[in-house]
Amino acid sequence: LTYDDAFTEQAEEQFYRGLFNGSFTNPNGCPIRATHFLTAQYTDFTLVNKYWKMGHEMASHSITHRTDQNYWKGLNVDGWSDEIEGMR
Repeated sequence: LTYDDAFTEQAEEQFYRGLFNGSFTNPNGCPIRATHFLTAQYTDFTLVNKYWKMGHEMASHSITHRTDQNYWKGLNVDGWSDEIEGMR
């Protein structure tokens, strides 16, 4: 499973909590987990830490999550670093 964008309290309460409470498992009996592609805006990093400790993978979807290709084409090394490494 993969999820895109902010990891919010609302999404955790309405979707993730019930899905990842251990009642659903993989064929080998292990609980299912997901990869969450995160953005900085609106993300609750306390929840990110909680789910990471549960075994979920957290990935960077950049800080701004801009969709304009010209923005990305025009970035210099420092700009790329800010977008990608800044999420760390």
